[in-house]
Amino acid sequence: MKLAFATDTVENRYLRQVVTYYERLGSFVNRGILNRDVVEDSVGEHINLYAKLKPYLKDLRQASGFPEFMQHTEKLIEGSPNGRRRLAFMQKRIAEVTAAKKASA
Repeated sequence: MKLAFATDTVENRYLRQVVTYYERLGSFVNRGILNRDVVEDSVGEHINLYAKLKPYLKDLRQASGFPEFMQHTEKLIEGSPNGRRRLAFMQKRIAEVTAAKKASA
């Protein structure tokens, strides 16, 4: 959450750039400009990003006053069985990595 509002940092600029890229991708798929199957076959990093930010989306949307924040990415992933399956896998993987890091600390 802090990074999302630290607008004077390089990391915030990186975050905005990545979110904007995947929002554009989601918009193109959701509007039929790009084929969903082709995107799902060739792109996956948006799922990792969404899985990491999903627990904070409600708070980010409220705190920023921008209720549409990441709506296209969300619809892209949550809008298909394959997207939801890949999201569940990524969420499980993130939990495993987080637990392993805590155990080794």
